[in-house]
Amino acid sequence: MTNTIIFYFSGNGEVITLPINPGVVKVERKGQNKEKEVLNLGEINILRTPGLRSLKISSYFPQAESILPTNLNVYSVLKSVALWKKERYDPEYYVSFFTKLQEEKKPLKLVITDLDFSMMMAVERFTFTRKAGEHNDIYFELSLKEWVRYGATKVTVERDANGKITKVTKTELTNTDAELGIVTIPSKHEVSEGEKIWEIARRLTGDGTNYKGILSSNMAKGIIGSGLENLAGKTLEIPAEVRKDANNRISRL
Repeated sequence: MTNTIIFYFSGNGEVITLPINPGVVKVERKGQNKEKEVLNLGEINILRTPGLRSLKISSYFPQAESILPTNLNVYSVLKSVALWKKERYDPEYYVSFFTKLQEEKKPLKLVITDLDFSMMMAVERFTFTRKAGEHNDIYFELSLKEWVRYGATKVTVERDANGKITKVTKTELTNTDAELGIVTIPSKHEVSEGEKIWEIARRLTGDGTNYKGILSSNMAKGIIGSGLENLAGKTLEIPAEVRKDANNRISRL
């Protein structure tokens, strides 16, 4: 795996990566300190816990054809354009991902590799536009704010035969990753009818080029042949080297 900066967004049961990285990443955390006047001392600054962190980025989503890989080898199952899952790369796909999270009031997990950034966040503002002469590309600005898990407290009371309370247990009820749609990358995947390795890599890891690692690992272990055969019903291994930069980072806070 190369040490490149990748922006992973996990939410609503999917993982996406930005096709074009932003030139600047602005992270801000406002203080909540309070100033007071103290007799015979003057103005003082009372230190308080800082507020939630926020992040702003801007870039663009290029038309799918403009980022179609050109280095596919002869073992690839992607020799035919018919196998290309175009809607996964159209600008509207990315727009839908962020607008849906905002409309459905769901957080996401943002991971920026090589910057050691991993955080649950919520979409605060998402704007996009098309430019004259570049109508197939969508330019966007995205503002995110830190999201902290919270929930009610469940109290369980245990009593003895006489009705006397013997134990009180408190459990914090917070949303799980599964409930929030935060994806963790599995070590195995059963292939559905018509599903291609590129699609599997794209959906599970957020990066379609990871198909190379999946393909070579399963060929080496004899799970599949050339990769050109019908893979429906096969259980593919998602090797550790493919998962480490995505799954391990996405699954931790």
